[in-house]
Amino acid sequence: MHKKNLVSAIRAAIGFTAVVAMLPAMAQDMSSGEKKGVKKAGERELIEEVYVTGSRIARAGYDTMQPASSLDKDFLDTNGYTNVADALNSLPMMVPSGTSLAESDPNNVGQSFADFYGLGSQRTLTLVNGRRVVAANAPTAFGATGGLQVDLNSLPTALIERVDVVSVGGAPIYGSDAIAGTINVILRDDFEGVETEFSSGFAHGENDAGDHKASITIGQNFSNGRGNVVASYEYNKADAVLMNDRDFTGDYYYFFENPESQGADDGIPDKIFDKGRSIAVLTEEGIPTATGGLPLFAIGQNMTDEDGNPIGFGSDGHLTQINIGEPSGNIINFIGGDGLLLQNYDSIRAPIERNLFNTMGHYDLSDSMQAFAEINYYTAESSDPNAQPFYQSGIFGGDAAALPLSIDNPYLNARDRELLMANDVPAGGTFYLHKGMNDLSQSGRTGGENEMFRYVLGLKGDMDLAGRGWNWEFTYNKGESSSTTTRTQLVQANYEKAIDVTTDANGNIVCVSGDPDCVPLNVMGTVTDQAAINYVTTQAVTWGDLEQEIISLNANGDVIDLPAGPLSMGFGYEIRDEFSVFRPDDFMRQGLGRSAALSPLSGGFDTREFYTEALIPVLPADLLPALEGMEIEGAWRTVDHSQAGEDDTWSIGTRIMFDIPVVGALTLRGNVTESIRAPAVTEALLPLSETFSSANDPCDERYVGQGENPAQRRANCEAEAAAAGYAYDPDSYQSEIVNASKEGFTGGNPDLLNERADASTWGFVWAPGFAEGLELTVDWVNIDIEDAIEKLSLTVLMEACYDGDQDNAACDNFTRDESFQVVDFTTGFRNAGFYNFRGVQSDLTYNFDLANWSIPGSFDVGMKAFHIKEQQFSVTGKDLEVDAGEIGFSEWQGQFSLAYNLDNLTASWQAQYIGEANVDNDDTPESRDIPVVPDYWLNNAYLGYQFNDNLRASLSVRNVFDEEPPTAVNSFSAIGLYDVLGRYVTAGVSYDF
Repeated sequence: MHKKNLVSAIRAAIGFTAVVAMLPAMAQDMSSGEKKGVKKAGERELIEEVYVTGSRIARAGYDTMQPASSLDKDFLDTNGYTNVADALNSLPMMVPSGTSLAESDPNNVGQSFADFYGLGSQRTLTLVNGRRVVAANAPTAFGATGGLQVDLNSLPTALIERVDVVSVGGAPIYGSDAIAGTINVILRDDFEGVETEFSSGFAHGENDAGDHKASITIGQNFSNGRGNVVASYEYNKADAVLMNDRDFTGDYYYFFENPESQGADDGIPDKIFDKGRSIAVLTEEGIPTATGGLPLFAIGQNMTDEDGNPIGFGSDGHLTQINIGEPSGNIINFIGGDGLLLQNYDSIRAPIERNLFNTMGHYDLSDSMQAFAEINYYTAESSDPNAQPFYQSGIFGGDAAALPLSIDNPYLNARDRELLMANDVPAGGTFYLHKGMNDLSQSGRTGGENEMFRYVLGLKGDMDLAGRGWNWEFTYNKGESSSTTTRTQLVQANYEKAIDVTTDANGNIVCVSGDPDCVPLNVMGTVTDQAAINYVTTQAVTWGDLEQEIISLNANGDVIDLPAGPLSMGFGYEIRDEFSVFRPDDFMRQGLGRSAALSPLSGGFDTREFYTEALIPVLPADLLPALEGMEIEGAWRTVDHSQAGEDDTWSIGTRIMFDIPVVGALTLRGNVTESIRAPAVTEALLPLSETFSSANDPCDERYVGQGENPAQRRANCEAEAAAAGYAYDPDSYQSEIVNASKEGFTGGNPDLLNERADASTWGFVWAPGFAEGLELTVDWVNIDIEDAIEKLSLTVLMEACYDGDQDNAACDNFTRDESFQVVDFTTGFRNAGFYNFRGVQSDLTYNFDLANWSIPGSFDVGMKAFHIKEQQFSVTGKDLEVDAGEIGFSEWQGQFSLAYNLDNLTASWQAQYIGEANVDNDDTPESRDIPVVPDYWLNNAYLGYQFNDNLRASLSVRNVFDEEPPTAVNSFSAIGLYDVLGRYVTAGVSYDF
């Protein structure tokens, strides 16, 4: 798609330029007979229309009936943000609320999605200039959560005028997906001149994590101001930051099982927080055992040398003494030592290199009609710099189980064999290797290339209808996005031949198979033979393509005059087609490596949608003392979806405005909305594919006492075990799937229903009369989702099974063997029971000066507060997963900013707050030694100076005090929730011509 879209972009740009060149002549013909500069009665200026996100009715101001925030270009600059994702995720109501990082999931490398209220990114609709954008979420079960998410990295920052963030209410106007909220990126479409920007940032303490951006924007009016064309190019490169690049993540803080705990109600914490987690049962060089079982160092079931020291293979491929670290209360997790370190295989931030080209133009064909166009082209390259190793261990099953090797393997020396035989491996027998083969998995590159091409063509204008002015707009919106993902895979057939070795007559080590292409491989120790690595690995590729095509017609205007003002209405019709393709190469499709076989996907849907909305002035100003007016706004939309059928969505809201002496201007507002989200292609049509998963088994001794009703959980586990004839002891049973992945299936669900949400917001906007420049908004937000479409994990399904009624539908998704171990499962997309959210959000702004105190300059104060009152989820309607108050869903979050402006100088300070949170809401009083994560402050500073009309320079510092994540946060969980990069400095300069 890359070459095709590049050619298309060039052709579109040339064609757009040609059309612009012809427009003046066309306009002259269309406007013949009209006097230039003379407006007819009833005509409106197109450029004076103001549209509020969440409505298509033009109005005089930006007031909304729902909670709303707006970010402008200055907000990005003062905080050193080089992309929209970072700016949005700094808002308290967005999740995560810390530093947003490019996604490093293998199928969505380098992408970032918006998540309003933590209800899932699939429930946040992202628009550009009020129009949909083609999705970028890879259409595979192994990508991000199902949905039609827009990649925020594809949105240009150089052209941003503002970003509107509006809660609920958007579905009747824009259609599916706007359940939690709508993000509308408004771009500057009337720019004249040349604007250049350069910025460069780095982590101050480590001198790494570079983030560099350069952009140029050129705009030109023509035909005496009747037309304008603006074009922008933006380049951004952000470097990778690995887990081991920071102490907090490199030390791997973790809750270890407490070896001193004797069970429930003993007064001793079950888990203790410490750093240094290692997986002692395998290393990157390998640990041998006499059987396929794990080397259980905690109880002495492991191989030792002559002095009783534990042994494993060294990097040279021969047995040597190893340090196993300190045991915890778990046979796998140790503190310190030479065991496998998971932080070696993950990153804090994936590297990404972005190129964005955007052009927009408009031309007044007449005084009442305008032609416009937009072209967006985006490319990005990213990678997952630390891919997981290939495993051979008793933790896993199938091809990834402990690797059997002959004691006569020619790579072993005489001492190696002596030690193996001394540890119960018989002469001529077999021993087993437990190894994380990082040496093979890192031999290639796991990376992705993303591309998006979109164009919008349209006409809009004014017209007289029954003596009243109406606005109309017709648009054609076409977009394509593609992703190409490459990852290193183990060629299982070649691998099996390469490790099966012997010696020939000349003493050379050769493959037993006799295959002339086979290269012998010594997996004991560190593999350095590049020829062998090349033989057993390959670079596998998957492709994802998404297409979107929309034709829409909208019109709005005044219908009749009411005593309080004109009744305004809007109508619209939209045809939308969505199509998705996922193509694994032959290697991935056949499952020839260690990854589960990936099924291809090709499918789509179309919708036919009609909407209407009305803005009704009910009470005029001054009808009652202090009353400034009352409005009612309503909207209704019907959606005919080819996959999910017909459905309706609607909203109704009101605003009552007062101007009370001394008290000031007060607006009471409320909104009730019923919205829908139709299943995406992935969610409905994805074929079943093999997958691997671990889970927190509710019947395991570590989890049986948790949940909303621990007694019911325990009883259900006991009943199922008894029915299976297994002697189950809830105080000692350990489930293998807690620490080891098992093989199962995942896929789509063609029987999915539309999910529905009943939402309401109630609040006020207050501008006190005694404090000019002060405005406060407070809103209550309530969202109840029924039949929520969720990709349910194995943990969630198992919790729903044992926390609900015995033998409920969730229990049908997994099976256990005679040892009560999970051996098979099916996960994927389901209509869950419900998802509820209750919260309060508040926004305060205060602009003032202290001239009366002889203090020069002006001040801008801003405060945002967000309180989660309730956030909970249920699969069956009987079980309950409570998120509110848990890490990632702190009950209180906020943001404070103070800016000082003096002539050409601007200085600001911003503080982000994340309140304390429970580590796990299901914990009992004895679960952990530190049950609560403390609150957290992130402080940012900015200094900017305008040297003259053309030149401006700035310096911003994020995380001024270099705060690490708070205590009791798992090092992996901290990424995205808290700042882990450390103090970060960004310098920027802009120059306008």
